[in-house]
Amino acid sequence: MASKTLLLAAFALPVAAHAQILNDTFSDGDRLNQNLPTSSAWYLGPSNSTTPGTFTVTDGQLQYRSGANTTAMWGMTYFTDSGSVNLADGQTLQISFDLTLTQVRADDNNGIQFAILNSGGSRISGDLTATSDATFSAYTGYKLVVNPSVNQVGVGTTSTARSGMFERTSTNNHPFAATAYTVLGSYQTEADWGGSNFIATANTPLSVTLSLARSGGELTFTATLGNWTASRTDTTGTFSFDTFSLLTSTATFTNGNGFNIDNFNVSVIPEPSSAAALVGVFALGAVALRRRRK
Repeated sequence: MASKTLLLAAFALPVAAHAQILNDTFSDGDRLNQNLPTSSAWYLGPSNSTTPGTFTVTDGQLQYRSGANTTAMWGMTYFTDSGSVNLADGQTLQISFDLTLTQVRADDNNGIQFAILNSGGSRISGDLTATSDATFSAYTGYKLVVNPSVNQVGVGTTSTARSGMFERTSTNNHPFAATAYTVLGSYQTEADWGGSNFIATANTPLSVTLSLARSGGELTFTATLGNWTASRTDTTGTFSFDTFSLLTSTATFTNGNGFNIDNFNVSVIPEPSSAAALVGVFALGAVALRRRRK
């Protein structure tokens, strides 16, 4: 009976415990407050220093508002105080948040990009006056390019800003420079992604989840934005990360429009200690079962 009880206990354990790295609800009202795990500092890199727009924590949300009709920007945060999150085999880094766009335009050139990167210890500590800086030259990692639109653009439609998933494979002073990235698989012109953009609605919160899952030497990048999802696998993955960033293009928002972010979470699934404990208990259960059968 004892061996059966032990075996049942093993199967009753949770299989996906989270290691919470960051849970930022922006309740402190301070965009530049680095106080993990409840708050991380966010920095701004505008394409136009004269009209950089505003980047604030307002009404319990991180908010960006464009300062001109053709201004691009990126926002960046570091979710460790030093060092990186290193994924072991079987672990997943998951970043989730609520995203609200105050404006959604037509067609498919309204690019928003999300990047999960490794700074290698080379970090900025304040806002910049441009989108490029030598600090970012050797960053590694992955990015997702999406094109929110009020209308669906059909599969196969030619686009200069097609959605896709990319690995950063070369150096560049811009964290999102197209020339620094290599597409994973192919661009989103395939039926499995349902078109080259996703439908979005202005002023309606969108649940965003970005996951990087390691399996041996491979890494699978999965993105879910509302009901829209995409996934690509890098057969020679990179597994260390400490940076999240997002970019809006010059065509994403007109003057005064932008985005809100709330409930920004970073976690590792399963957490290392839980994974080890789970393996140990299952091993004990298996041993007990073998002894009972003898």
